[in-house]
Amino acid sequence: MMMKKKKQKKKKRKMDGDKMRGRGLRERAPRVDYAALDDGIDDDEKEEEDEDGKVSKWVEYVEKRSFGDASLLLQYLTSGAELTLEWARRTGLKRPTVVKDSKGLGLMVPRKADFNVRDVAKIVGENTPIEVINTADQSEVAGWSLADWCNYWDGRRGKTLNVISLEFSRTKLSEQVRSPTIIRQLDWIDNAWPEQLRVRGEYPQTQYYCLMSPKGCYTDFHVDFGGTAVWYHVLRGRKIFYLSAPTAERLTLYEKWICSRDQDSVFFADLMPDSATVALTLNQGQTLIIPSAWLHAVYTPEDSLVFGGNFLPGLTTITDQLAVHGVESRARVANQFRFPFFTSAMFFGLSHTYRRLVASEKLTKLEKQGLSALIDACRVWSKSMVLSTSKERLDSSRSFRQKCEEHARLAATSVGLTDPSDLVEKTAALLQIELAATTTSQKVQVKPQVTLKLKLSQLKPSRDITSPTNEDHEVTQELTQNENDEEDDQQDENSSISSRSDAEEVKNLKLKISTAWLEQAEPPPQASIPTHQEAHLTSSVKQEEQQPTKEKLPSKPTSSCIVDQSKKKKRGAPGGGGGNCNSAIGRLKNKLAKMKR
Repeated sequence: MMMKKKKQKKKKRKMDGDKMRGRGLRERAPRVDYAALDDGIDDDEKEEEDEDGKVSKWVEYVEKRSFGDASLLLQYLTSGAELTLEWARRTGLKRPTVVKDSKGLGLMVPRKADFNVRDVAKIVGENTPIEVINTADQSEVAGWSLADWCNYWDGRRGKTLNVISLEFSRTKLSEQVRSPTIIRQLDWIDNAWPEQLRVRGEYPQTQYYCLMSPKGCYTDFHVDFGGTAVWYHVLRGRKIFYLSAPTAERLTLYEKWICSRDQDSVFFADLMPDSATVALTLNQGQTLIIPSAWLHAVYTPEDSLVFGGNFLPGLTTITDQLAVHGVESRARVANQFRFPFFTSAMFFGLSHTYRRLVASEKLTKLEKQGLSALIDACRVWSKSMVLSTSKERLDSSRSFRQKCEEHARLAATSVGLTDPSDLVEKTAALLQIELAATTTSQKVQVKPQVTLKLKLSQLKPSRDITSPTNEDHEVTQELTQNENDEEDDQQDENSSISSRSDAEEVKNLKLKISTAWLEQAEPPPQASIPTHQEAHLTSSVKQEEQQPTKEKLPSKPTSSCIVDQSKKKKRGAPGGGGGNCNSAIGRLKNKLAKMKR
């Protein structure tokens, strides 16, 4: 009888091992029930327990391995006040961002100076069941509560276990923790999800997690479910992140790796150039934002207590989220291990964007690109919904599919449209109008060419780190270009306004100088006028002089001054080739002041 139970247990473990689960898209080993093992341990099981008690074999490896320069890919902000909505939309949240000082971030964490694991258990509830991970093989340990976890944390640990999936948004702990302001401003769960669904708990409960990690914990490479972005704040301890940008080639490698039988024996970062993965240490009191779809592993060098959460940052990263969604679909990840209501979130995001366009709110270049991809995806989903409603298919996911279809219809009717397809096509039409207006504006304004320049540190390999490859340069250039795109239009507009005002000021100063010359009854000296606006005025005067007139009128002092200056330029006078308009204005002002003295 005992042998039969053991065989059934082994069979169940094998079935569980075929699944991929958790917040990150990464295959895990079979589930181990340590509560059952403690009841009676034979030699075989004792040997298994000893094996499970070890830390991950990759811990020593990552401590010795060299990684790329984090400064090439990451952004460091000294204060949370720098993390604004305008900055986020302009940069698109494409780079991991470290905020060293949480002041101005809008973040709220427990104020108790010695807040610890037992405080979490008291607030959330000691009987609350939790998911515990054995870091040696990334398997799940079943049958644990927060009370059990506190006893493990304070007692003789033995095994290196980890808790990374305690979601507490509907507990009293949520009253003491609040995500950064920028996260709440961007997150579609906060801004686009209907309140009527939130009230009844029908929304993605992924916004607030408490991570409790003992020293030596290691979480292997993964992408957070649905390609969502993540925020972390280290309340106690320290974390080391190993990050890699989500290029198409790397996501393809990742997909092959998670579906490979050799996954546990291959360090994913070794499949890429050494410089493709960078190491970042996040210290106590610091906050990190990991963008959508970034590949990352995490090592805990000391006991740590961290608050964080997943969020949907909006249109700027939609293409990355859809790419991860495709990886999950091809890998056949079960719905319960994927981002809750992913397609629903996309339709509610589309509805939210429709309202913005109707209100004539301008989208950034990155947002327009993301909206185009979102429209294509929702168009496919809306057609599949029509097909699924015409077929009576009874399976375990039928109720979930029905909810998604109801959500899509709600997204359309909430903005006065008939169905999801109508929402898709109306939004597409508004996007075309927006793109047409942008094209017309670009034809009117001549846009200066932007030249991307690599930093000197990118061109010179460091002695202590792996030198960046051509692929790393391309990734850095692409990220830099995304950040600069949104600045160009504003610079063009400001430059146009500045040029007109400078030309007007130059003209007024020249009139004043000419008047001063006449009052002094002296021959007008030749002024230095280097700007292109003045050259244009010179050309206009020459054309007027060449036109035949019935009666020759005396030239104005300003025209005479300009004509003389044009002759001086032909002789190679300083400033004849154009220059800075502000410096020209300064010289004219100084000359006028000397004449008045």
